[in-house]
Amino acid sequence: MSGSPGIGPKKPNKLIIEPADLEAGDILLCVGSDRLASIVTAKTKSKYTHAAICYSPTEVAHIGDKVEKVPTSDFIKDFKYVAVFRGPDFWTEQSLSTLQVFIDGKVGTETSYDEEAARSLMKRQKAHQIESLGKLREHFEDGVPEPEHDKVKYVCSEFVTACLAEVGIWGAGMKTGYQPDALHPGNQGHDASFGFLVGFLQADPAVIIPEDDEFARSMTNGMTYGEWVEVSMDLADNPPQTDQVLSEQEIQSLLQNLSDNTDANP
Repeated sequence: MSGSPGIGPKKPNKLIIEPADLEAGDILLCVGSDRLASIVTAKTKSKYTHAAICYSPTEVAHIGDKVEKVPTSDFIKDFKYVAVFRGPDFWTEQSLSTLQVFIDGKVGTETSYDEEAARSLMKRQKAHQIESLGKLREHFEDGVPEPEHDKVKYVCSEFVTACLAEVGIWGAGMKTGYQPDALHPGNQGHDASFGFLVGFLQADPAVIIPEDDEFARSMTNGMTYGEWVEVSMDLADNPPQTDQVLSEQEIQSLLQNLSDNTDANP
């Protein structure tokens, strides 16, 4: 099924969306072209070098030198292209209000980009991979508090994670398990905790998204957000019996049926 619009790797240029398709709470992971982006890619081995979150369908919040809100059309002009992720069941009217209050409380303040943390991110990530289980035990068994997410300095991906933490999307132990200041944008796009791929935004239609784009080729759970919604609706229409647990084979059958239906209706 490689390259088909069904389950599995996708042709990224078949997943182009428009700014009008965005929703508040969507996470934007960006491919840059400036010198800083090249430095980030050299360190992280990911082409995705910046992260942001939709304040509303028409405004993006992110941390540059400071936290700012900018029109989506202006934001995407600074990047080659942008991958958009959306979390299933993440957002309600109340949680979106909480998100916007948190962002508004950062805009126009001294909250700024953490250059020192950015330079040491990969070293911190490697250390966390070794220490994470011990930190989780300390949190749950000894009551060691989780890392504080309401800070005055962030790297870009950490600010996005702080927004999710403030809203309460992340449950107990997740800030300890993930350590937000040890994640880069490439990490976020490969983790369902940050949502499913919706598609790609281009400021310039002439830009061709590489066929080997890391998010299109190695997708979170093998599905786009739209496919996840279709599978969920199918399960809602045909729920298993209350004492029935779907086997792995049954789940794969559902996914294959969706893929076959999509192939028949491109």
